[in-house]
Amino acid sequence: AFLLGGGRAGPIAFALLLVLGLAVLGRFAWVGARRARAVYATAALFAVAHSSVWPSPLPLFLLGLALGWLAVRTNGILVPAIVHGLF
Repeated sequence: AFLLGGGRAGPIAFALLLVLGLAVLGRFAWVGARRARAVYATAALFAVAHSSVWPSPLPLFLLGLALGWLAVRTNGILVPAIVHGLF
């Protein structure tokens, strides 16, 4: 429950994990790494922006990653917008 948002330390731990993950992604230089870092950062922002309507930011972050992947895969935002609306 600590990492999933329980108590006061939950959001801080989640933010630290996000920063750590972004730092790890920043170490890679493969083709598409820039896009992966952008999707990761956008998913983190998505989780933070929607955390007031969901008890835990972790599932929101995973949903944000999936929506970001859909946006990259389809080269647009229509499909992710539809999936977000259905969710």
